[in-house]
Amino acid sequence: MKKVLDDLDSAAVMLPDKWSSDPVYHVSRPAALAFKSRVALFEGTFRKYHSIPDETVEDVTVSAEYFLDQAADAAKEIMDNYSFSLYNKNAAKLQGETPVPYREYFTLKNAETSETILSTRCNADLKVTHSLQFNNNSARVSATRRFVNHYLFADGTPVQDRQNWETMEYYDQFVGRDPRMAQTIQAPGYIAEGETEPQSLPWERTDVGYRVIKYICNQTPYDQGSKSETDHPLIRYAEVLLNYAEAKAELGELTQEDINNSINLIRQRAGVADLTLPSTADALMAEYYPNASGDQLAAILEVRRERTVELFIEGFRQWDLLRWKEGKWLTPKANGGFTGIYLPALGEYDFDKNGVPDAYFYKGAKPEGISKDIPTTSIKKLGMEITLTSKESGYLTVYATENYVRNEETAYLWPIPLSQIQATGGALTQNPGYDDIDR
Repeated sequence: MKKVLDDLDSAAVMLPDKWSSDPVYHVSRPAALAFKSRVALFEGTFRKYHSIPDETVEDVTVSAEYFLDQAADAAKEIMDNYSFSLYNKNAAKLQGETPVPYREYFTLKNAETSETILSTRCNADLKVTHSLQFNNNSARVSATRRFVNHYLFADGTPVQDRQNWETMEYYDQFVGRDPRMAQTIQAPGYIAEGETEPQSLPWERTDVGYRVIKYICNQTPYDQGSKSETDHPLIRYAEVLLNYAEAKAELGELTQEDINNSINLIRQRAGVADLTLPSTADALMAEYYPNASGDQLAAILEVRRERTVELFIEGFRQWDLLRWKEGKWLTPKANGGFTGIYLPALGEYDFDKNGVPDAYFYKGAKPEGISKDIPTTSIKKLGMEITLTSKESGYLTVYATENYVRNEETAYLWPIPLSQIQATGGALTQNPGYDDIDR
């Protein structure tokens, strides 16, 4: 991994600060530095939380701290020497006059250049398209209650500070919350792009009620498979800020000035109260990340909260849980199934409180007299794929009976191909828990 960083350092030296044309689509010096911060953060935290011994490479002591220093320094170089900033416009007016810069950023056809450090370029003429909007819009892509609980209220207080927070229903969960929540998950009053009227929650597109709307762009034909031409950001400035804050917190060196120059910039764009360097760990975050440790544990947990919320479905979550040694949360069994919104009872629901019922939940035989206002796809029989955590109330849950358990001793490493072991004459040995079978 030191050689990997050496290569990235060499790339950063040889690359220009900015290309003369289409710079966001070309690998630049800040792109190399940003990727270095990502790589070094992964390696540093993986070494810390998996207790990997220090090593000496070319007279350098390679340790968790070594990589965390490299991650912080690479991110800080971008923060100090380049003019990147967080996108903060409302050009498309996706939600009328309500500012939704976070939501809008992920629906732009052409890569935005103030926050985006590196982007793919998608264009039908180039024969480069994707199905991101189609998949999120049409498939049953759902967030979990566990994820939703990461969102603070806009005043900076955590969800568990509210009375009866564990049984808070769908509508009430969004009231006064971090605005990114309603820009990531369909909230009451959601208006799809190109429409003027709010859309009720389409239950054919969600299993547990938290329908993901991030990236959804209904510009025809982008909502069809392999037709989207929206550019896809690969590295954005918000990640660099989060990498910096996490590396400094893991090193025990995070200051209020660091927070102001990283986490608070992200919160200000979102519309959430600033973070003050915490000294007491949030109880819910400590429950969600029991392996977290360090002199600045409270700060580590707050950075993880911010990272989870800001980078949702951008490809980081699985790898974050693996490097933090929290991989068990990837399995339904560890979570008691993946849970969603809370239902106090079976029956009819007006989730957006507009006076028109929009869903009905039942068990057993389908009741008579269900309102004709409710779409057929929103009349849900529970007890098969989707269940409740209690008999006739509780959280909507999927995979409640899944009993797969990760092997925490081996599941953080992949098997090394036998061909590679043979090619090195046995110098490269197999990872623990795997047998070498010549197939």
